[in-house]
Amino acid sequence: MPLAGLLATVHDMGTGTIPSIALDHISAWLEGPDAIDELAMHMQVTNTGRARTKSRPISGTDTLARKLPDIIAPIAGIWGALDATAIPRIDMRRDMLRRVQPDAEFHVIPKAGHWVMYEATDAFVETLTGILSRVEERD
Repeated sequence: MPLAGLLATVHDMGTGTIPSIALDHISAWLEGPDAIDELAMHMQVTNTGRARTKSRPISGTDTLARKLPDIIAPIAGIWGALDATAIPRIDMRRDMLRRVQPDAEFHVIPKAGHWVMYEATDAFVETLTGILSRVEERD
């Protein structure tokens, strides 16, 4: 399902509606239907109920681009190649980071979506550990 077609989440909906909306969201964010398991549904439903902001509108703004120059620590990015929130603009995210820090590491993990750390845990941890090791070596 295209990201634009996802149902909006509202905090006062009945509990029977939340799982169906969570399934819509998860279907767009994970690599495919086989990646949707009981734990993923639990996390989505639980976090949907806990959300205090509507984050989707924020992702369409330049807030991150304006704030990145304020960061003095090394910046790196790890994205899932199938992230529905980034396709087809994953390169734009890399370019945004590198405009601020030209040597910023940027990694795209294949066969993973928006929940890259959940779907490709081993690859994500290996990538993150490598980034942190290189940062530590520079300091």
